[in-house]
Amino acid sequence: MSLVGIYTYRLVHYYRIENPKQVEKLSLDKQITLEKNITTKDDGLYHIDDKYVFKGNDVDNYLEFSGILWRILSINNGQIKLISNDNLSSLVWGYKTDDFTKSYIYNWLNKNGKNTGILESVLNKEYLVSDSYCIDSIKKDIKCENKKNMLIGLLSLEEYEEAKGSNSYLNNQTNFYTINSSTDNKVWYIDDKGMLNNNSVNNGVYQTLGIRPTITLKSGLKLISGNGKKQTPYKVEDVNVKTLKDVFVGSYINYSGYTFKAMSKDSKRLKVVMSDVIPKKEMSYSNYDVNYDPVSYDNIGYYLNNDFYNSLKNKDYLVKGVWYTGSYNSDSKYDYKNVYKSKVSSYIGLLHVGDLFINESDNYFTLTPFNDFEQTVYTIKENGTIFADLITSSKNIRPSLYLDINLKVLEGNGTISSPYKIGR
Repeated sequence: MSLVGIYTYRLVHYYRIENPKQVEKLSLDKQITLEKNITTKDDGLYHIDDKYVFKGNDVDNYLEFSGILWRILSINNGQIKLISNDNLSSLVWGYKTDDFTKSYIYNWLNKNGKNTGILESVLNKEYLVSDSYCIDSIKKDIKCENKKNMLIGLLSLEEYEEAKGSNSYLNNQTNFYTINSSTDNKVWYIDDKGMLNNNSVNNGVYQTLGIRPTITLKSGLKLISGNGKKQTPYKVEDVNVKTLKDVFVGSYINYSGYTFKAMSKDSKRLKVVMSDVIPKKEMSYSNYDVNYDPVSYDNIGYYLNNDFYNSLKNKDYLVKGVWYTGSYNSDSKYDYKNVYKSKVSSYIGLLHVGDLFINESDNYFTLTPFNDFEQTVYTIKENGTIFADLITSSKNIRPSLYLDINLKVLEGNGTISSPYKIGR
C-alpha cells in the first residue's frame, strides 16, 4: 500500500470513529407497527386491512399526552387514535337530543362558543389532527355509515366491539358515553360491567355519565420516551419545564405538604385541585345555604378560606381566582354552561360540575347547587358519577386553588410519584 493510501485509510478510519453514522429513529407509529409487534390471535396489535387495532386486555398501549394518560385505539396511515384511560368528567349528554354534534358533551369537548371546549383548551393542538367520527344512530349489529370530521369525539360502538368489548382494555369498570345514539332516541353507553346500555334517559330522568374523549395524533411523531406500559407510557412531547407556565394540565405539583393536580391555566395563575381529599376531614356543606360563601361562618367556603388557608405554608404562592357557582338542574335543561352564570372570588374553592378530573376521588362536595328548595348540592359518588345530596350531610373535602404561574419548578417530573416541587 502506498504512503498516500495508508494515510487516506487512517483518515477515513478515524473519521468514522469520531463521527459514527447516525441511525435514523423510526417515528412512533412505525415503531409500534413493526412486524414483530403484530399478532393474529389473543391480545395485542392486529393488522386489519390498512389499519392497526389493539384488541383485548393485555396490551401495552399507554401514551401520555398533554398531561393526560391515554390508550392507543388504532393507527391508520400513521395517525394514532387515542382514548383517555379514565373518565375526564361527567355530564348529562343533552336535552331532548341524541345528536352528538348538538350535545353538551360535544360543546364541552370542542370549542363552539363561550364556555365551550373545556378539554380542547388544555390540549397541545400542535400534535392533533381532525378525524372522521361515526355519528350514526345505530343498532348493535349495524356498522357506521354517517361520519363527520371533528377534532375531539367519543368512542363508537364499532370501535368498542372491534377491541373485544367488555373483554378489552376499554372496559374500565365505569359508566361512559359512546358517540352513538340508539334507534329509540337514546344514547349508547358502556356500563360499569362493560356492557352496552342505552338507558341514558328514563321517564324524563337524565343520567349523568362519564366522558372518555378520543383524539388523533398526526403521523410521524418522534418517540421521546416510554414503551407503552402504564408505568412508562409512550411520550411524544419534549418540554423543558422551568416554571408553572410550562406545566401540562394533568401534571402533579407538591405544595404545602399536599399533592395537587394541574387543571387549567391562564397568563397569571395555574388552577390545581388536591389529588385526593383532605385526610381524616369530613364536614357538612352548610346548614342553610346551597351557595358557596367564603365569608359566611356556616359554610364550607369559610372553612376553606380561613382554617384550611391558614394551615398552608408559602401563602404568597397563591393568587385569588374565580369560582363558578351556578346551578345544574332541569330548570337550565342540564346545560353545564349555566354553572358559569354566577361566581365568587377567593383563594380556595371546590370543583364545579363540568370540571376536569372531577371523577378521581369520591364522596366529596362540589360547589354546584342542584336545588335551593331541597337544599342539595352535587357530590361525587363512588362510581365517579355526580349525585345531588343534602348540604347537611357529611362529606370529604377536595380543595382547589390557584398558584402563581411564575413560580419556579425546582425538581420532580410531574408524576404522582415525583410531583413538581415549586419555589421562588
